Amino acid sequence: MNKTLVFIFLSVCSVTSFADLRVITTPEIQGDTLYIEGPIDSHIYNYFAYEYKALEGVNKVSLNSYGGNHYWALLTAEKIKDYGFTTIVEDGNFCASACVYLFGVGSERLLGDNAWLGVHGARISGGHVITFRNLCPQENFEQGLAQSQECEEFLNNMFITAMDATSEAFDLIESAGVSPEFREYYFSLNNDPNWYRFNNILLKPDLVVNADSALEFQLSTGSLRNRSLPIL
Repeated sequence: MNKTLVFIFLSVCSVTSFADLRVITTPEIQGDTLYIEGPIDSHIYNYFAYEYKALEGVNKVSLNSYGGNHYWALLTAEKIKDYGFTTIVEDGNFCASACVYLFGVGSERLLGDNAWLGVHGARISGGHVITFRNLCPQENFEQGLAQSQECEEFLNNMFITAMDATSEAFDLIESAGVSPEFREYYFSLNNDPNWYRFNNILLKPDLVVNADSALEFQLSTGSLRNRSLPIL
C-alpha cells in the first residue's frame, strides 16, 4: 500500500528533553476526562487498579507524557483497554515512548492537529548500561574495531530481550486495531549508525509520527478537531 508519510526523526538527545515537562504525581479528573502527564510508572497503574470508583464517570484519557517504565505502561494500557476508554493527545501535546502503549489501546484514538507521537523500540537500560559500557568500548564502534566475545554475547542477549519487549508492545496496540503495517514500517527503517551512543540495541532511529501519518496506520482513529474538552 502506498502511503504518504510525514515522520520526523529524532536523536535520543532530543528525546531526553521531554523530561522538562511539568510532572503531575497523580492523575487528575476533569469532567469525563482523566488527564495523565509526566512519567508513566506504578502510581499511574495503581490509580487505575484501585481508584476505580473515581473512574465511573470517565470515558476519555488525555495523555501528555514522555513515557516511563515498560512494565507498568503495559499493565496500565491493559486497564485502559479493559475500560474501553477513548485516548486523546490534545493539540500541542505529545505522547512518547511507553506512553504510546496507553494511547494505542484506546477504543477511539484521537490526536490534535499539532499533537504527535514519539516511537522507539526498547533499549539497554538500568544497570545493563554500565555492563554495556564496560564490555563494549565506544571507541571500538567509532573506529570500526571488532568487539570482544563477551561484548558480542551481551549484545546478542540484550537484542533478544529488547526485541521481545518491543514485540509485546506492538502486539498490544495491534490488538486494539493499530495496523500491523506500522510495525513493519518501523523495522524497515535504516539502522542508526550512532545507535551505541544511546544504548539503542535494536538500531532503529527514534521517530515522531504526526496526526496525518498516525491516521494512515490506524495508530489514531480520528482528529480532535471540533471536539470539546474540559480545560485542565
